[in-house]
Amino acid sequence: MIHRLERWYAPKLKALLKGHRMVIISALLLLVGAGVVFDRLGGEFIPELDEGDFATNITIRQGSNLSQSIQVSNEAARILLRDFPEVKEVVGKIGSSEIPTDPMPIESQDLIIVMKDKSEWTTTKDREHMAELMSEKLNVIPGMNMSFEQPIQMRFNELIAGVKSDIAVKIYGDDLELLFRSGKDVAALIAKVNGATDIKVEQVVGMPQLVVKYDRERIAQYGLNIADLNRVLNTALAGGKAGMVYEGERRYDLVVRMADLRDADTDKVKNILVPLPTGTQMPLGQLAEIGFQSAPAQVSRENGARRIVVETNVRGRDIQGVAQDIQKVIDAELVLPTGYYVEYGGTFKNLEEASARLMLTVPLALALIFVLLFFAFRSITEALIIFSAVPLAAVGGVFALSLRGLDFSISAGVGFIALFGVAVLNGIVLISYFNQLKKEGEEDVTQRVVRGTLARLRPVLATAAVASLGFLPMALSNSEGSEVQRPLATVVIGGLISSTLLTLVVLPVLYHLVFTRRRKKENGATALIASLTGFLFLIGGTASAQTLSLDSAVSRALRTHPTITAAELNVQQQNALRKTAFQLDPLNAQVQGGQINSGYRGDVTVQAMTGIQFPTVIAQRADFLRESMRLAEADELTVRTLVKESAGGAYLQWAMGAEQVALLQRLDSSYAKLTAYAKRKFDVGQSGRLEMVSAQSSADQVRVQMRRAQGDIAVYLAELERWTGALAGARPDTTALNSTARAPDPGGGGDPVLALEQQRALLAEEEWKLERSLWAPSLQGGGFYQTLDGTSPFTGYLIGASIPLPGSGQGARTKAARLRSEIAQQQLEDLRRMRVTELTRTRTRVEQLRENLAYYGTTGAELARTLRSDAERAYLGGNIGYLEFIQGIDQAYRIDSEHLRVRYELALSILHLRALQGQ
Repeated sequence: MIHRLERWYAPKLKALLKGHRMVIISALLLLVGAGVVFDRLGGEFIPELDEGDFATNITIRQGSNLSQSIQVSNEAARILLRDFPEVKEVVGKIGSSEIPTDPMPIESQDLIIVMKDKSEWTTTKDREHMAELMSEKLNVIPGMNMSFEQPIQMRFNELIAGVKSDIAVKIYGDDLELLFRSGKDVAALIAKVNGATDIKVEQVVGMPQLVVKYDRERIAQYGLNIADLNRVLNTALAGGKAGMVYEGERRYDLVVRMADLRDADTDKVKNILVPLPTGTQMPLGQLAEIGFQSAPAQVSRENGARRIVVETNVRGRDIQGVAQDIQKVIDAELVLPTGYYVEYGGTFKNLEEASARLMLTVPLALALIFVLLFFAFRSITEALIIFSAVPLAAVGGVFALSLRGLDFSISAGVGFIALFGVAVLNGIVLISYFNQLKKEGEEDVTQRVVRGTLARLRPVLATAAVASLGFLPMALSNSEGSEVQRPLATVVIGGLISSTLLTLVVLPVLYHLVFTRRRKKENGATALIASLTGFLFLIGGTASAQTLSLDSAVSRALRTHPTITAAELNVQQQNALRKTAFQLDPLNAQVQGGQINSGYRGDVTVQAMTGIQFPTVIAQRADFLRESMRLAEADELTVRTLVKESAGGAYLQWAMGAEQVALLQRLDSSYAKLTAYAKRKFDVGQSGRLEMVSAQSSADQVRVQMRRAQGDIAVYLAELERWTGALAGARPDTTALNSTARAPDPGGGGDPVLALEQQRALLAEEEWKLERSLWAPSLQGGGFYQTLDGTSPFTGYLIGASIPLPGSGQGARTKAARLRSEIAQQQLEDLRRMRVTELTRTRTRVEQLRENLAYYGTTGAELARTLRSDAERAYLGGNIGYLEFIQGIDQAYRIDSEHLRVRYELALSILHLRALQGQ
């Protein structure tokens, strides 16, 4: 299937590269469309009643006692259990817990409704509808307010936001009565907003309180005082101290109160008799006005100011949309006195704060991604091309949210952050491979893009598939917490799909467009220089050649050398042989006819049998074949290391030969000056013929050496082409020797040759285990078909086992395999010692050569330049003779040659050190 996709994709990609404008315009239209869709998405998540039980907070009339609260709880439980067969049980919690960290008055209670499994629901399958039906049934209980939520959600809302609902409108002021009236007005306004349900106003007033107002004139008329009346009233209702009761060492107050005034009742209180100074008694009702009045139920404060809270839940809409509508209607229609103001809280407030943090973290994450891309590629252009995957990924995430009917939420925002990080991976894979092809010599941008995209098609698809499939369970989840998981997973999956498809289309087009134009500009800017250079080369009779770097030569050798291909094929061969771990024996079929156990000539017997090896043998053979494949992989790594070292050494030898020719050319230039000057001296009679002939002879010898060095270059090139293939018109990089010789020490790594020998020892051990397992019997089975005397056929089965006997040679083969394993271990130890010694010797050699290079690179080079210039200047000035000039020039040449030799040997040693460490 992948092969078909690649064959279909290749011509389409070439066509897209030609029509790049249409591709870019289409991508921009997609971005605009995604922006429009995103603008229509809700701003926060839609609260859902997810899988699990229900929790409802019930508030009854202010001042209700415990008995009334229990009665309401029992009535609600009775209705739910009667009308809803899906309810398993109902549990109510009234008032504060033993540890009063969650204070709650007696008239408020939490009702936990434990539901059966959703597959057993019959009334409705929708949880939203179920909550509405329960609310309708419970509304028959008078004076009760309720709100449906999840048990854990309700508790977390209260712990985090201070209220048990999604949105809280807090009104601050001084007068509780005015606050309560304003809260009622706000509740009426919220009821107009679509999606707002379970509206509750905090009960700060309405507590019934018994109030006794004394008639002070009548009290004075009868000679009484307020203190006496308060004492009588307190004793009657609350009790008064009448004495002490002792129990051992403990003592208690003896409190006396009227038995029939347990509950506050106006008539009973009015009939309390008050003693007069005259010795008579008078009912309290004749001295005071007694009755119930509404009083503050509780005083809630926040930041030192009184406040009242109006709570509401959201159902069917996103929280931000409902909150914004509530703010609009309150700002437009609510009028508060001076000094009173409104704030908003609840879960909505936390979501607003999280959204504000997201507005900071998302740009920060994007900036960090871009910075890391720039540091990785050292190019703003390439970083921007890869960064184009971010908006392309956002397109898919936005459309996926819209298709699934999900709103933008905090979890969706986190999903976008994760998506952006994953989306750029595909761009990194493509651009890295494009750059690799460029280093390998692929200058045609179109071919580079097509080859690179097709080569990385599978990794790109695999990256997206793995991540998408990993998030798929979260996207389809309906369990607890799925309202957080679904948006995140939906964004990642949708974004990866769009990012992958558009990356395979838009990113290659952008790369092709940018680098094609850059190449045209570079070509235009260098056209005159290139023409002039070519003209000069033609005049000089020298054809221009392309410089081949060391890395390019090694990469070409690794890509084209037959031993690499053979090693790769060997890995494929061993991988194919792994399928032979389980195999059936050849089918042994026999047919027999004629007189069989009777005189009837038409009898027939057909028999067939096959067999398999014992399961332990099959498992051991599978291990043996697995180690065989690992041996092939280790051999491939060793071959690659050998080819890399050999090709690099051949290249360095070629580069050294080129520098040797350059040294001889400089020496030839010096001797040419010597010959010309000696001839002039001879012509004017300042020297004899011997000096002139000697100078000409020395110059001829240098030219012979130079022609021999040029011939050696051809030999060195042929050696390099043995590894890389034909290199027509190439020339070596003149900086290769210096850069390699001055390269830092390679980091620690494994020796591939030693790893190969270790794998051989493991394979020998597995072979020994396989031979031992062959002592197990082979299993055989089959069946037969037979007729006797022409009667009905008989059928049956055959079961047997093939057991190796001591004389079968299996014992000898097992012993030989054990000995081979021991031999392999000894050979491994010998090779380990040898490679350790080689590594130590190479490191020591590198250090010695670096010390020599430090001398020749500074003092030696300066000394050679001084000898050469001083000898030429002194000889031409007549200060020294011919012999002194020859000595100075030859000494300078020997220093330069030794400097070249040290650089060459150091570069070879570093290559060898890299090979020893598997680099």
